[in-house]
Amino acid sequence: MTTIQPHVPWLRSRGNDVDPWPRYVNAVTGVWLFLSAFLWKHQSLQGTNAWVVGALMFVVALTAISSPRARFVNTLLAIWLFVSAVFLGAYSYTSFNNVVVAIVVFVFSLVPSGGRGRAVGSR
Repeated sequence: MTTIQPHVPWLRSRGNDVDPWPRYVNAVTGVWLFLSAFLWKHQSLQGTNAWVVGALMFVVALTAISSPRARFVNTLLAIWLFVSAVFLGAYSYTSFNNVVVAIVVFVFSLVPSGGRGRAVGSR
């Protein structure tokens, strides 16, 4: 049994037939990571890592709306963020934040953008 995704115009990008909501989640998460670099004290390397990776995640997420395969760049950035949070040494709250951001971006970067009227699970 297949279900049809509802048509929600404000969740769809203009000019192409995709659901960009996973990219929007990653864009907002990238902005949060960028801002977190300045909201509390980071060690120098982790602070730079946070704002650079956050900015890249934001740009890649917006690019992935029109070029869906670009989302896999965010997959790689999420893996890097996770590894750097665990192994490069940081304050515990910074590591926690970066691990949570890495998991969110990783998961949503693997969510494909489906087209309007496509059955869930179909190709």
